Amino acid sequence: MNEYKFTGWLGHNPESAKGNMTWEEFQPKPFSDNDVDIKISHCGICGSDIHTLRSGWEKSLYPVCVGHEIIGTAVRVGKNVTEKRGIKIGDRVGVGAQNDSYGNTKGDCPECADGFQNYCPKGNVGTYNGKYSDGSKSYGGYATYHRAPASFVFKIPDAIDSADAAPMMCGGVTVYSPLRRNGCGPGVNVGIVGVGGLGHFGLLFAKALGATKVVAISRSSTKKADATAMGADAFIATGEDKNWSRVHSRSLDLIICTVSSPDMPVEKYLHLLRTGGKFVQVGAPEDRLPPISAFALIGKGCFLTGSSIGSPAEIEEMLEFAAKKGIKPWIEKRSLKDANKAIVDMEDGKARYRDAGTNTTKSNTPPPTTHLLPYHHLFRSTLEKVNMAPCASCGEETNKSWVGCIEALKYKDEEGEAVYCNTKCQLAHHPYHQQLCYAREQRKTLLRIATVLKSTIVAYLECAFDREYRSIVVTGDIMDILEGPPIFDRHVPFPSDLTKNMEHKMAALMLMQCDLSTALISTLAKQLLKDHCFTAQVVAIEVLAQPNLITRVFREPGPWLETLTVSANHTVLMATTKFGEQWVVDLSGCQYGFQDVLVPLPKYLEGKRLDGTPQPYEHYHEKYDIDHAVNVPSSYGRLALERNARLHFLELIKTKIQKAGGNISQNLLSGSNKRFEEKVACFHQEVKAHMTKYVEETYGNKGLKDLKKLSEAEVRAQWKKVLAVE
Repeated sequence: MNEYKFTGWLGHNPESAKGNMTWEEFQPKPFSDNDVDIKISHCGICGSDIHTLRSGWEKSLYPVCVGHEIIGTAVRVGKNVTEKRGIKIGDRVGVGAQNDSYGNTKGDCPECADGFQNYCPKGNVGTYNGKYSDGSKSYGGYATYHRAPASFVFKIPDAIDSADAAPMMCGGVTVYSPLRRNGCGPGVNVGIVGVGGLGHFGLLFAKALGATKVVAISRSSTKKADATAMGADAFIATGEDKNWSRVHSRSLDLIICTVSSPDMPVEKYLHLLRTGGKFVQVGAPEDRLPPISAFALIGKGCFLTGSSIGSPAEIEEMLEFAAKKGIKPWIEKRSLKDANKAIVDMEDGKARYRDAGTNTTKSNTPPPTTHLLPYHHLFRSTLEKVNMAPCASCGEETNKSWVGCIEALKYKDEEGEAVYCNTKCQLAHHPYHQQLCYAREQRKTLLRIATVLKSTIVAYLECAFDREYRSIVVTGDIMDILEGPPIFDRHVPFPSDLTKNMEHKMAALMLMQCDLSTALISTLAKQLLKDHCFTAQVVAIEVLAQPNLITRVFREPGPWLETLTVSANHTVLMATTKFGEQWVVDLSGCQYGFQDVLVPLPKYLEGKRLDGTPQPYEHYHEKYDIDHAVNVPSSYGRLALERNARLHFLELIKTKIQKAGGNISQNLLSGSNKRFEEKVACFHQEVKAHMTKYVEETYGNKGLKDLKKLSEAEVRAQWKKVLAVE
C-alpha cells in the first residue's frame, strides 16, 4: 500500500471555472502492473482546463480535476513498466493531454497500430475528465499525485527544466505535430495565427525547424516585439491593416491557427496561402468556426485541415528536439495554491504566454505559496523610451515605460500606462497594477450588463407603449438611447441646458418611468450582476429641481419661485464591484437633470441638488412600483394591465435563466464585441416577440401599428444563427 493520498483542486460545476475549485481528496483509477504514480512538481495551465471546468465543449464528468501538462517524479511503477518503458522510481517524467487509448488496452485499433493514438476513435482517454476501460475516471495534474498508464508517461531530458517541460506536454506538441507532419523546414514560409500560449510555441518551433520565413499573425501589434524575439520574421496585425489579406496574399505555404474565436476571419487567412498551401486549425472554440466560400479552397487548391495534440512518438521526438535546440518557452510560474486565481487570469488573457504551476507540498493540504514570477504578466516585454516621468513604483524620474493592462477598458482620464525606471520597480508595482487591471475588466463587464438591461427596457416599451427604438450608442461612459416620440405628451421634456443627451427629448415618458426601469429588470439585473461578483441594490435619490427647471414646469415666473422647493424620488440601480467601486446604472433619466448613464456614484451625484443621501429600496421586484401605487383609484385600471404585462415579461426572464442553468451571463455577455452586439440584438427581438403576444391579447393591434412583428420561431432562428448551434 502506498502511504500518500491523491488530493487536488476539484471543480464540481461550471462555476468552478470562475475560480471556485475546492481542495479535496479523490480516488484515482485502480493501480495496475502497467501504471505509474507521479508526485507532481509542475503542471501547466491550458485553455482546455477552463473549457472543461465550465462544460464548454460538452458536459463534464464532475467532480473534475483538470491539468494535463504534468511533470513530476515517478514514486511507484508497475512490474511491467521498467521493461517496456524504461521508467523506474525516481525518474523525472511527464504526462500530456492523453492518458490511454483503445489500442493500448485492447490492441485492436487501426489508428493506434499506425501510431495515431491521439486520434483513437474507440477509447481515447483524456488525462482528466475521461473514463478508462474499467469505468474508473481520470483526474488531472492540479493535484499532489497523478496515476497514468506508462504508455503515456514520458521521461524528461536532463537539458529541459521542469517548468519549461510542463507546457510542452500539451501546448508544445499541439503545434509541433502539425508543423512536422506538414513539412515545416527550409524553403517553407509558415504563418502562426495567434501569439498566445499555443502560438508562441508555434513561433519557437517553426524557427527551430528551419522555416525560411516565420510570420506572426495577431489582431493588434501589441505583441510584435515579443513575436520578433520568439523568432518571427514578419508580423501581420489584422485589426490595424484593413487590406492585410490582399497585401500579403499568396505569401505562405503553411498556416497553423491557434486561436479559439468563432469570429476569426478564416476565409481571409486562406487568402494568404499559395497554391496547394495548408491551413491547420489547432485552436478549439466552443462555438462553430465561421462559414467560408467554397471558392476560397477551389481557387488555389489549398487544404483546410485540423490537428489534435500529438502521438506518444511525437511527444518523445518533440522533447528530444527541444532539448537539442534549447527551446525555452515564455512562462509565468505560479504556486499551485493559487490555481483558482491562475485560471481566472488565463481566462482574462493575462497569462503571457504560458502558466506553469509549481507544487512543493509535503502534505495533503493545499500547497503553500511559492515563487511567483510575474514574467510577461500584464506588461509588455520590452522597455520603450518615453518623455521623462516619475517611476510609478519609486518616484524617480525616468524615460523608460512598460505599458500595461492588456485588453483593459480605458475610462476617461485613465490611460492605463505606468512608467518604470527598471524591471525591479516594475515587478514591485505589479500587485497594484494587477488590481487596477481587474477593476477595469469589471467595468468592461458592467458596461455590457448595462447595455443588455437598457436594451431590454426599450424592447419592453416598444411593445407596451408604442415606442420606436432606433439604437443604443455607447460613447465613453454614456449610453445614448435614441428613441422616437412617445404616445404620452403630458410630461415635461429634458431642458436642453440640463443634459448632453440632445437626442433624448423626453425623460418622463410615462408615470413613474424610473421606477418602472428599476423594477422591470430586477430579476435579470440581480442574476447578471451576481454572476460577475457585483453586489446590486436599488437606491432612491431625493432630488431638488433647479430653479430654471421649475420655471419651465410652471411657466409662471415670479418672486415666489425663489423660495419654492420641488423634489421627487429618482430610483436607480447601484452596482458595487469586489474592489468597492460604486457605479450607478441609470436606465431612464429624469426631468431633474439626470440622464441615462453608467457612471461612478460620485460623478453621478456631482453638481446635483439633493435632499439627503441616496437611500436603499429593499425587496425590489418586477411590480414593486405598481403595488406601491395600486391604491390610487385613477391609476388602478392602467396599473392592473401593466401588472399583467410585467408578469408576462418575468415569465420570459425566468425561463431564460432556467434554460441557462442559472448562468445566463455566459449566454448573453460572452464573446467578442461584435458577437456581444449580435446577442443583444437577438435578446432585444426575443423580448419584443414575447411581449407582442400580451399586447395583442390585451389591446389588439393598438400601439403596434408601426411595430415590425417577429414570431418566436423567427427569434429562435436568429439565436440559432448567432450561437451557431443546431
